[in-house]
Amino acid sequence: YTGLYSSAASDVYKRQLHELAKAAIYAEVQEYDEAEQSLREARSILETADIPSFYQESYSDMLYFWEAAVAARQRDISGALAIAARYMNTLRESQNPDRMRYHMGLLGYIELQREFPDIDVEYFRQADIQEPLFMYYAALAENAGGTRARATRLFRRLASWNSDSLWYAYICKKALTRQE
Repeated sequence: YTGLYSSAASDVYKRQLHELAKAAIYAEVQEYDEAEQSLREARSILETADIPSFYQESYSDMLYFWEAAVAARQRDISGALAIAARYMNTLRESQNPDRMRYHMGLLGYIELQREFPDIDVEYFRQADIQEPLFMYYAALAENAGGTRARATRLFRRLASWNSDSLWYAYICKKALTRQE
């Protein structure tokens, strides 16, 4: 898209990504009230934005992931699964089957928080493993599941990856410390 629509979508993307990044950081340092506030702001941005459906789907995927991730990190597994179920309902209406890969990453993350490595490895194998965030969580799942060689390969791949993305920046240092 070109012109004003593209500019508006870009502005919305930046605002929402900013809120999602804040939520991820707050969750990392266990400031869950602040994480949830950032997620509410991101949801508000998404619901009021006048942008093409493709962008809305992409933003929605990330938002559902972080809403469920924050719940799971607080050990509210039933809440995280409820968010995953709402997300699944939106996927049923979608015409884009690739979005299911993001949902599988979400389910893997929830299971990883529950510490069921045999299950979450399978979810991550169906997820978008080219997404650095999911690759990192897949490596954690492989490590927890006892397949350390596979986990080490994924950590090394992430540690040497040259990606200009927020989620890569979020996990890069973690991957570097785990690559051995």
